[in-house]
Amino acid sequence: MPTDCNHCALCCRYVNVPPFTYRDGDAPPEPLRREIETFEQSRRLANVFDTCIWLDPDTLRCRHYEDRPRACRNFELDGATCRDMRRIAKMDETPRH
Repeated sequence: MPTDCNHCALCCRYVNVPPFTYRDGDAPPEPLRREIETFEQSRRLANVFDTCIWLDPDTLRCRHYEDRPRACRNFELDGATCRDMRRIAKMDETPRH
């Protein structure tokens, strides 16, 4: 069972609508909210899978990990969805380092 997801980022590379949904008191800092709003306005009518705007393409890590959305915090490493995504992408069971 993998213990971290470094250098995988499949869950961040194929998102339909970026999971920037926050509950009261759980919102990111103002500069990040503006970044989200700008992105959402540019993609309002698009319904395609795309890479999360916060995924760093060089490191394959979240640029704003501490302020990541609830959906990202709740995504289960090596859970059913994670394993399905890795199987479809034909990735090894163990994350690459």
